[in-house]
Amino acid sequence: MLLASRGTMFLQRIKHSDSMKFRGIRSAGWTVVGYGSSQLIRLASNLILTRLLAPEMFGLMALAQVFITGTMMFSDIGIKTSIIRHKSTADSDFLNTAWTIQIIRGVLIFLICLLLAYPISLAYNEPDIFPVLATLGLSALIQGFQTTAYATAEKNLTIGKQTIIQISTQIFAVSIMICWSYYHPSIWALVFGSVLATLVNVTLNHIFLKSAHTHAIRIETTHLKEIIRFGKWIFVSSLIGFFANQMDKLFLGKVLTMSELGVYVIAFTLAQLSESISSNISNKVMMPIYSKVQDESIEKVRSHTFKMRLILGSSCLPITLIFVVFGKEIINFLYDERYINAGWMLEALALGVAIRVATKVGPFLLSRGDSRTFTTLVALKTVIVFSCMLGGWHLFGVPGVIYGTVVAGIVNYFFEVAVYRRHNLWLWKLDLSFFTVIALVFGLSRMI
Repeated sequence: MLLASRGTMFLQRIKHSDSMKFRGIRSAGWTVVGYGSSQLIRLASNLILTRLLAPEMFGLMALAQVFITGTMMFSDIGIKTSIIRHKSTADSDFLNTAWTIQIIRGVLIFLICLLLAYPISLAYNEPDIFPVLATLGLSALIQGFQTTAYATAEKNLTIGKQTIIQISTQIFAVSIMICWSYYHPSIWALVFGSVLATLVNVTLNHIFLKSAHTHAIRIETTHLKEIIRFGKWIFVSSLIGFFANQMDKLFLGKVLTMSELGVYVIAFTLAQLSESISSNISNKVMMPIYSKVQDESIEKVRSHTFKMRLILGSSCLPITLIFVVFGKEIINFLYDERYINAGWMLEALALGVAIRVATKVGPFLLSRGDSRTFTTLVALKTVIVFSCMLGGWHLFGVPGVIYGTVVAGIVNYFFEVAVYRRHNLWLWKLDLSFFTVIALVFGLSRMI
């Protein structure tokens, strides 16, 4: 009875307390619920759509999404991060300046997609990329009008409504994709499902996320300079990060058929599950917390970092290790024989993900405004990933490219250690514990 009473009191405190600790717990909870639901919906729709559509459609869609992501990252100046870092969420001039820049960016991305769509289709000898990429550019245009309340909700660690909207939007989009694919199986089911999802999401956020100010097209010079000053290094890091994160698809898109690339995308999507959960929590919880304790002693920051890393690693690592051990069995159970090669790919990719999840410090550098060091780390990561993939390709072909990402994760870790040691944030005992678990599980998986 005593334990039950204390448990009830603790839950009430989580629900009603306005302290940063309990808002952080609530925000993390909503992030897990939102992302977990999102991935379950995605997996269920994936299982249905892979039976309605050919593998090459997923490969073509993935390749088009790479270039959409690229144009978005090439124009990224950290607008949402700037809002989260800003001292006040009630500064209308700052928020409207950020919103106006966001709209301009969305228009530019759309125009760039229109200009690049045809040359890219020629470069990859895939005529269908032209109309697909041009249409997907509409998503960026629509996303430019996203409410600033989306960012302020994350800053205040109040993302409940945001999460519900995200889940509702995804259910709507998946329903459209499945119905379209059933009656007219083509890549346009995926394309228009994606565009409509963005439209519905932006609309619902404007309706249900109450903003403290009225959105207006306005640019205030002081705030513009502040955003650009912080965002210039974000821009460079995003530019470089695009190649680090999308290089595998760009490279494999040239050496594999669209059908083979589609198989790889299936493995990649599953392998990224825990890393995506980790990144979502990191961005929506760790970033606001780091920002709020940036003026505290390094001992307090280190304590927060240890707790958050321990929780994230302990929660996300088991998911990845299941894929490391049972990747082939999972693919064979979930998909038909066209996707059988995704099994060994999933096991290899999951091993690399496990290393990254275990060593994730989160956006500490950005919370301190040190976007320059952050950019340097991203640049090093890009060089390392490219070198390992290229070396793997020359030595072992496609398997070498995929296992090269695992080697890159290990090498990159040592560069991160050099940076975080300067801030007294290298938690080597925690890293060693996680690495030991990964090594033991990987060793056992090879013996089974």
